[in-house]
Amino acid sequence: MRRAVEGEAPFRMRLRETGSFPPRSSPRVYWVGLAEAEPLRRIAERLDTALEPLGWPRERRPFAAHMTVARARSSAGSDRARAAMERTDVSGDVDVRRILLFRSELSRAGPKYTPRLDVPLGGGA
Repeated sequence: MRRAVEGEAPFRMRLRETGSFPPRSSPRVYWVGLAEAEPLRRIAERLDTALEPLGWPRERRPFAAHMTVARARSSAGSDRARAAMERTDVSGDVDVRRILLFRSELSRAGPKYTPRLDVPLGGGA
């Protein structure tokens, strides 16, 4: 991760459209797209390149900068998330000053995310 961010200064991305995965019936993941995300695309490409020799296959889908904002476990949850997304204004900017690696542990109680590594951009703290 440290090598992947070398030479990248902090940057700003713009919030744009919203969407869901899968995009049609019974979506389970809701997201906000990010524009002006070229630095993030470069970092993701460097990470793919570094992880491939370690056994992680490269992502085959084209890079799509987004933030996951909701996950639904049921159709009722999906309906609530969809309604909330429809009421939400997604305008503004996101300042990116660091990248973080999280450990994701899935359980019946829901996912638990534990920060494992925090790498600032631009060599700063």
